[in-house]
Amino acid sequence: MRLGLDFELRLTLEPPVKPCVGCGYCCKKSPCFIAMSMGIADHGRCLALYWNGEMYRCRLIETNTSKARELFADEGCCSPLNSWRRDVRERNTEPKMR
Repeated sequence: MRLGLDFELRLTLEPPVKPCVGCGYCCKKSPCFIAMSMGIADHGRCLALYWNGEMYRCRLIETNTSKARELFADEGCCSPLNSWRRDVRERNTEPKMR
């Protein structure tokens, strides 16, 4: 017996991805393995990350596009905890947690 209801059930293990806005959240919260291995980043600070007056950018990616593909740069944000998306600004003066 058919009830006349057509639907498709989709299950996904990946969170929804939102376009990257250059807020710096990903790089500041978890610097990439490339920057860490080069010794230019530790947790919370990466020397390749800079503020261009409008958004955060990465010097590693700008100088080597193959690294951009490797790091999924500008692919979008999938962090449900990222509140910075709504307030893109320079964050060099963030208070330190105690």
